Amino acid sequence: MKPPGGIRPATPTAVSLWRGWVLANIAGDMVGFGLAAAVAMGIAQLFQRAQGWQQALVFMFSIMVVGLVEGSAVGLAEWLALRRALPCMARGDWVIATVAGAICAWAAGMLIGTRLGEGIALPGTPLTSAVVVVSIGAIAGVVLSAFQWLVLRWAVEGAGWWVPAHAGAWALGMIAAFAGTSAIQDDTPVARVAFVGAATGLAMGALVAAITGLVLVRVLRPRSTLVDRLPEQSTG
Repeated sequence: MKPPGGIRPATPTAVSLWRGWVLANIAGDMVGFGLAAAVAMGIAQLFQRAQGWQQALVFMFSIMVVGLVEGSAVGLAEWLALRRALPCMARGDWVIATVAGAICAWAAGMLIGTRLGEGIALPGTPLTSAVVVVSIGAIAGVVLSAFQWLVLRWAVEGAGWWVPAHAGAWALGMIAAFAGTSAIQDDTPVARVAFVGAATGLAMGALVAAITGLVLVRVLRPRSTLVDRLPEQSTG
C-alpha cells in the first residue's frame, strides 16, 4: 500500500539508526549470550562424563545450539533495527546469515582456544593473553560478518567495510567476553551463568555495536541521501 499523496515513509536519521543498532545489539546479546552461556553450561554438566568420540559429538552439538540461540536473538534484534533503513532486506535472510555466522564463529573460537590450551605452549604473560583474545575476536568477527555481508551487499553499496569493521570491533569485544566469562567455573549454577552471560552480553554488545554502528551509518549514508532526493527530483 502506497502512502497518501505519494509521500515516502521517513527514513531513520543517522543518530536514530546508530542508537537503534546499539540498543538492538545490547538486547540481542543480553538475551542471546545469556541463554547461550546457560545452555552451554547445562550441556556440559549433563554430559560431563562423555569421553572420546562422545565428547566430540557433545562439543559439536553445543556449538550448534549455542550459535543457533545467540544468532537468532541477535539477528532478529538487528533486523528490527534495520528494517526501516533497508525495507528490501528480508528478515529470514538476515537472521539465517547471522545464525550461520554465529555457529561458525563459535566453532572457530572454541577450536582455536582448545588448540592453544592443549597443544601450543605460550608465555603466560598478560600481553600474550591479550594478543590471543584479540586475535580470536578478530577471527570470530570476520567469520560472523562474512555471512551478513553476503546479504548486505545486495542492499547497499560499500558493504565490504562490514567485515573489517566487525574484525576490529570484535577484537575489542572479545576482551569483554573473556573478562565476563572468567567468573564462570565448572560448578557454577546455571542460573548464575545466565546472569553473568547477560551482563557480559550487555557490555560486549554495546562495545561492538558502537563501532559497527558507525560503519553502518557511513555505508547507508549515500543510499539515504539518494532516496531523500528522489521526491524533489520527481516534482521539479
